[in-house]
Amino acid sequence: MPALQTHHLFLGLVSLVCSLPMPASAQETSPSKPLNVLMIAVDDLRPELGCYAKSFIHSPNIDRLAASGMRFGRAYCQVAVCGASRASLMSGCRPETTQCWNFKTLLRSKMPDVLTLPQHLSRNGYETGFLGKVYHSASDDAAAWTVDANEWAPRDRSKGKSYVQELPRKRNPANSSEKPGPSIENGGDVP
Repeated sequence: MPALQTHHLFLGLVSLVCSLPMPASAQETSPSKPLNVLMIAVDDLRPELGCYAKSFIHSPNIDRLAASGMRFGRAYCQVAVCGASRASLMSGCRPETTQCWNFKTLLRSKMPDVLTLPQHLSRNGYETGFLGKVYHSASDDAAAWTVDANEWAPRDRSKGKSYVQELPRKRNPANSSEKPGPSIENGGDVP
């Protein structure tokens, strides 16, 4: 057989073998049970935790959680308004697409058929629920959740105060000696 034909035959066999499905180890395929997904999002958009190499806040538990999971070090908000930013995050769409520019515009009013992250998870066998503000309330996107948000809420809501209740005290000049902390200080840079 001439050398050129042998070369073509060899390349053809290599191509055929490479295109055949190869058995994968059990670890490379889907896990035997679904992985847990815990998404933590904050409104202040400032990663002031130890897992982001910051020392202002002592956060050993969340640092351990971040070390054992996936931490996004360069995930930035799409718009500087909380509700619009969360609509972008949960839909995977930029604000130009969602048309959510303020906290009053509900994602479903602009994109009624969008598949959100929690919907995708629930369609793949996960139970989805939230604690706190993902949109602004459970009714903002009821189709996204398989667990009633009130089941996750603390029974005694009298403990703790919302930041809105704290703002007058923080902004009072008589309390100017208090350090404002990273969530409300002025001029912070995004790392």
